[in-house]
Amino acid sequence: DDDPLPLRLLGEALNSDPRLEVIWREGSAPDGLRGACEWAPDVIACDVKMPEYDGYWFLRELRSRHLTTPVV
Repeated sequence: DDDPLPLRLLGEALNSDPRLEVIWREGSAPDGLRGACEWAPDVIACDVKMPEYDGYWFLRELRSRHLTTPVV
């Protein structure tokens, strides 16, 4: 997500569960893709509307790298 407020709110909500470790980045779809490749998360939350590249681009690129991480 490129909007800091939803990122912060989602991160705070998920971090309230001690069983979860939340890693997120503000920024662009390419930043998120690099993070997904580096960290291999269990799940990814992705916005559809982002500057420059959209969420659909992100999903295509993620799948082209054979990453099967669930995306919401």
